[in-house]
Amino acid sequence: MDELGLTHFSPSELADNGSPVIDWLRKSAASKVMVHFDMDVMDPSDILAAVADGPEGGLRLNEVVRLINDIAAEKELVALTVAEPMPRLAIRLKNMLAQLPLMK
Repeated sequence: MDELGLTHFSPSELADNGSPVIDWLRKSAASKVMVHFDMDVMDPSDILAAVADGPEGGLRLNEVVRLINDIAAEKELVALTVAEPMPRLAIRLKNMLAQLPLMK
């Protein structure tokens, strides 16, 4: 990503605090921010909610909430998208229940 001039941060860099992102935002001339939250960055041991399993060591729920709130406190948050939510447990449970005689 460096060769493309894109700034990126690993989950471990953001786990304790969002200061790397906040520092980057402060250096920008932007006054408004759009956040694209792809659930694939989540640690699957904390939540299995994405289409693909993220790597162990991804962000935890409380870390994502804190980071997005930190961003919104620093700049005007004008858009927030959530990508790839997948209610795996609900789908598996629905499929299982559909096979039982109770559901026919």
